This record gives sequence, C-alpha cells and structure tokens, in this order.
Amino acid sequence: MKKNATLFLCGLGSQPPEETTCEVLQALEACRIVFTDVDAPTASWLRTYAKNLAVFPSAESDAAKVQRIVKELAKGGAVGVAVWGHPLLTSPLCLELKRRAKGVEVRVPGAVSPPGVAGAAAPCASCLMDSVIIPIVHPLDESRIASSAFTARRYFALSSASKKMTGGPCVASFDFATR
Repeated sequence: MKKNATLFLCGLGSQPPEETTCEVLQALEACRIVFTDVDAPTASWLRTYAKNLAVFPSAESDAAKVQRIVKELAKGGAVGVAVWGHPLLTSPLCLELKRRAKGVEVRVPGAVSPPGVAGAAAPCASCLMDSVIIPIVHPLDESRIASSAFTARRYFALSSASKKMTGGPCVASFDFATR
C-alpha cells in the first residue's frame, strides 16, 4: 500500500444523523472515496458529505469489501469507511481493515457508541477517549465545529437529547475545560 494513504474508519452512531459527530462528517468530506453498507436513506444523507460514496451490495462478503478498500488504499489519498455504531467496537470489517492496513495511517474520528457514552460519564474513563461525544443534528454550520477532549472550547450543537425532551431542536452550548 502507498505510504501517502490514509484510512478513516468512521462510526455513524446507532442513530445517524443524530449521533454522528462533527469529526466523522469532516473526515468523510476529506476522503476521495467513502465505502459504506448503510441503508438507502442514510446513504442519501451521507452523499451530502462524501464526494464519492460507494455503497456495498448487501450480499457482498466482508472479505470482498476488504479487498475493494485495500485496492483503493493502494492508489493513495484518503479513503473512508462509514459504518453503524463505533468502527472498532461494532464493525468486524473495520477491525480487519485496521489489521491489514500496513504502512497506511489509520484514523478513527470521534464516534458515538453506548460504551463511549458510558466512558464520557466517568472522569477516569473519559481520559481514554479521543474526542468529546456530542450528538448532533446536521447540517447547521454551528454543528460542524471540530472538538477535542483536552481543548477548552465552546461548542454549539443541536442536541438530539434536548430535541427528544422538548419536542423540538434546542441549541445548546458546552464549555469543556482542560484538565
């Protein structure tokens, strides 16, 4: 594989787009091609972020998917894989790609998952996470601000939790201070 290739393993959360993070959307936009096996409505939404979206046929095996992605990585540039949940917790495909991606930079942007949310609630466990988990509703510009768990910033996001509580979207701001 080419040294200048980057593989983005992107988790969409269990309820895209509400649980899809800003980091994931930015990574998808940076990829020259994005592979996915999501349903048609989710694929249609992903096309607003991914310039070139390749949807796997439902009957295609994981081994065939891995071969297609490895071929694209050999061409160089940024290649993305968008999956339900968290790519390293719920996707055997992403685990196999990470194992086989020798000589390729592998990036996993912040993703929402039930184990990740539990880790965010515990101060010690949150130190292990790469980024802040903010469920969002797209596509407002305010919701597309990059975040980091150890950087003090103000975030504006449409919270899916507040939407469920109030019956409508509610803009929330969050201050995260460095520790």
